[in-house]
Amino acid sequence: MKHQRRRRVSQRNRFVNGILFSTMYRAQDSSFGYCLDLLRRYDHDQFLVNLVQPNTHRRAHAAIRAFNVELTRIRQIVTNEDLGRLRVTFFREALERAFAATPDKQPVLDLLSEAIVQFGLSKKWFERLLSAREADLSLPNFQTIQEVEHFTESTQSSLLYAYLETFGKRQLSLPVYQAASHLGQALGLTILLRGTRHHIESRLCYFPKEWIQKYRVDLPLHYRGLWKESNSIGMLQEMSELASYHIATARQYVGDIPPLLFPAFLSSTIVDVYLAKIRRYHYQMLDPRVEFAAKLGLKLLWNKWRRRF
Repeated sequence: MKHQRRRRVSQRNRFVNGILFSTMYRAQDSSFGYCLDLLRRYDHDQFLVNLVQPNTHRRAHAAIRAFNVELTRIRQIVTNEDLGRLRVTFFREALERAFAATPDKQPVLDLLSEAIVQFGLSKKWFERLLSAREADLSLPNFQTIQEVEHFTESTQSSLLYAYLETFGKRQLSLPVYQAASHLGQALGLTILLRGTRHHIESRLCYFPKEWIQKYRVDLPLHYRGLWKESNSIGMLQEMSELASYHIATARQYVGDIPPLLFPAFLSSTIVDVYLAKIRRYHYQMLDPRVEFAAKLGLKLLWNKWRRRF
């Protein structure tokens, strides 16, 4: 209790750029540093995105994205699915305490509680994320591409919806949500594409069975990274084209997005950069040049300056 009282401050409100901020709960500054380090190590792309966010929003962005990292890493650190579900249950219960402004003494939950209280974030986006990550503890078994899209919408789009709320819920029209939905799906599909080289090490396949049958993919050869011999190239190319479709659809709503919200859409740069690299190296997903983009940070700065997504 003493620890919580020390971090709890009196109820005050302030306006910044027309947004009402509540300062009812303040996390430890070290929690922000912890979340940034977590992003730097496990989601470097979003670490770079964080650097180009408004200073008033960087803590919230780091908290939301670090929470996703914690959930994503469950599969990597547990030895079986049951232990993974126990870990998800812990985060589900901890989320309730974070929404009550009485978070566990854990840096990510501490900073997330600050964002929840400060911006009045909706619980439903985090619940969707938790459910999707819990389902992902089982071996991927997508039957159709629509199921894959639903997974990316439940994860990456939900993260965008939550972060957009930090700019003020009154700013969030239907076109804004539609743009975020398509951007999230584009980002999620791109992440799955990039992750193919790591997935095959664990004999995981995030491509739908309908595509595996359509292209007559030889999975044993696919798991060896023999893309041409396994007939995987067509499947990789189609997922790339689908990601391009979603990012193009998101940009159709650009005229309906208030300028204040543009920083939240800068993850589009990640999609552009990595899809270009994947195509440049002819879908050779084991090529290390596909995985890293040295100029991503500069392109994010350039797009921020141009207010482009």
